[in-house]
Amino acid sequence: MAGHAPSRPRNRGSGSGCLSPHPPPPAVDAVRLDWRASVQFDRCRVAAWTCAEHLRVWYELCRAGGLVFLRRTHQRGGHLVVTYSEAWVERRGVEMWAGVLSGRVR
Repeated sequence: MAGHAPSRPRNRGSGSGCLSPHPPPPAVDAVRLDWRASVQFDRCRVAAWTCAEHLRVWYELCRAGGLVFLRRTHQRGGHLVVTYSEAWVERRGVEMWAGVLSGRVR
């Protein structure tokens, strides 16, 4: 998936009825991930995502090769910029995902 911008996940609702999570702003002491421009996997499966319809930055929980990583997409100057976290074993990756959803990780 290196260099490929993901398509926006489709939401089933809009406005307050949106079914995709909306992460809160990062906490003051949030863990800052090292976001990279490329990923070590050719393909991945997107297992979960945050809202891409109402937010300028959205996140995806990806699985590939028995590992889990996060993909972050945001708009900059009218273009989509895609970056990737490091890859972790399942348990750690799910913890990082929960941190994004709670504002404890960015």
